[in-house]
Amino acid sequence: MNTNPEIVSDEVKEACAILTMRDMVQYLADREHISYENAMFCFADSPVYEALSEFDTAVWKEGPVYLLDLYDEANRRNK
Repeated sequence: MNTNPEIVSDEVKEACAILTMRDMVQYLADREHISYENAMFCFADSPVYEALSEFDTAVWKEGPVYLLDLYDEANRRNK
């Protein structure tokens, strides 16, 4: 059976994005010594959150450490 790895449903992309985001937010909360909820608010206010939700960016394919690096880079640019 041949399958094209580039064809992934939006539902799968969304699930991957959510799992990655959850882990990344936990890393952020632990690193910053803040609650998970506060870390989620910080992340949701960043341009990286939007990029994660836009499946064309393919950020949903990456892991939580990469996502945290993107978040940190966006914060450095905004200061």
